[in-house]
Amino acid sequence: MTKRLLPVGIQSFETIRKQGYLYVDKTTQMYKLTSTYTPFFLSRPRRFGKSLLVSTMQAFFEGRKDLFEGLAVEKLEKEWKKHPVLKFDFSGDKHEDAKSVKIMLGDMLGSYEQEYGITVPNNNTFASRLSCLIQTAHKTTGEKVVVLIDEYDAPILDAVGNNTAQDEARKIMRSFFSPLKSESEHLRFLFITGISKFSQLSIFSELNNLNNISLDDNFCDLCGLTEKEIAGNFAPEIKELAEANHESEDEAKQHLKRLYDGYHFSANGTDIYNPFSIVKVLFSKKYSDYWFASGTPTFLLSLMQKQDVEFSDLHDLNLYENDFDAPTETNPDVLAVLYQSGYLTIKGYDTQTGLYKLDFPNSEVKNGFADFLLKHYAPNSTLNRRNLGIAFTTLLEKNDVDGFMLELQKFLRTFPYNLGKDCGEKHYQTILYSILATLGVTVEAEIATADGRIDMTAKFKNRIFLFEFKLNKSAKEALTQINGKSYADKFMNDGRPITKIGVNFSTKIRNIEQWVTEEQT
Repeated sequence: MTKRLLPVGIQSFETIRKQGYLYVDKTTQMYKLTSTYTPFFLSRPRRFGKSLLVSTMQAFFEGRKDLFEGLAVEKLEKEWKKHPVLKFDFSGDKHEDAKSVKIMLGDMLGSYEQEYGITVPNNNTFASRLSCLIQTAHKTTGEKVVVLIDEYDAPILDAVGNNTAQDEARKIMRSFFSPLKSESEHLRFLFITGISKFSQLSIFSELNNLNNISLDDNFCDLCGLTEKEIAGNFAPEIKELAEANHESEDEAKQHLKRLYDGYHFSANGTDIYNPFSIVKVLFSKKYSDYWFASGTPTFLLSLMQKQDVEFSDLHDLNLYENDFDAPTETNPDVLAVLYQSGYLTIKGYDTQTGLYKLDFPNSEVKNGFADFLLKHYAPNSTLNRRNLGIAFTTLLEKNDVDGFMLELQKFLRTFPYNLGKDCGEKHYQTILYSILATLGVTVEAEIATADGRIDMTAKFKNRIFLFEFKLNKSAKEALTQINGKSYADKFMNDGRPITKIGVNFSTKIRNIEQWVTEEQT
């Protein structure tokens, strides 16, 4: 059997089709959009297929029927009319200041102006140049113009942390896009993608006819891969993945689901797999945190610290739909940004209250975030994390809490001297939560019971551990709380044995001072 070509890192529809790369047919969903004259906006995380979707639309509106041979849209579209397409892709370069943004816009416009023979006066603004370009393209070809804008918010997001540069970039971009409504009579179709909807409100305030489909059930699978699409398109690659990792095919599918599934982009939308990670793992035959490793959420960590949000807080969250649209780029709500960036996703929707439930989409993201957090806290602790993993195996197999806690103390000694100096119990809880999460444990924090909240639980195949934390008090007091509030009763019908662990952290030694354990009888 000839090995099939997987489009690792390829975002050009033309390249994929001409060079024989595997393409998952999204043209039915695309046609639902392109068959209308409505301007659309779509928000999705980075590396989720937005650029490939825009490239596919470009080929479609250019009338390139040959590229769509055998795809669903080949039968759906009857005319294959060629339209002038103006595509503006802001995802390629880093935009560090206003000058670089202006150069980029000038180059993009200049290329199309040369194509249509437009001479631009030196004092023309970007807005007037875009208006002239749209009108000229319509007049020259006799067909209305298609405008495709990919990653519109990249210049603004690149300037995060520099309020002056970000404000300048926002003003430039807002001016550039301002003609898109006034020139609507010349437009056949307008499609805009980005990561963040919060930027949309200020930049596109004049585009009140823009239809935001980011939370629309009808287009929830426009980007990303469904389980049905994976099963129907990647069966040979899944078989090879299973063989390479000494798994059955069913085990490989469950492995893929656990690591890369779990995204939801609407209230009632289907499960979506991360397309970047799926293609990478099937290409390499090795499981890894591909999507998480392709970005560094340093800005998000800084934002979490400013807004006093801990890693252990990022589960079972509730937001209203309006909360997803943080109205300012300079101080956005961290939960909205975590959702837009793909670190949190929709896990449920309450029709009565209108609340969306958010949580980590899968173990790739949760474990990757935990590991990133630990590296931020203790950048030189790689060896200690490895030793901690070995100790954790002891905990898992032999219920040797003392062995694990001793190793945990060693690990915490690698943290910077000032870490924890002025922090409360919650901060130490988050560190331990992060450690267990990065080791792949099913760990939960602040679990509600009839008489309080359990600080943390760690669930293994054959045992459940209940943790209660105290700061500058005593481990015995922590254990007394577990028993006094009957926390173990919540798991009595589970069937697994329960180990209760009371832990006391000390700000004086910036470490675990003592612990006590007790088996539930």
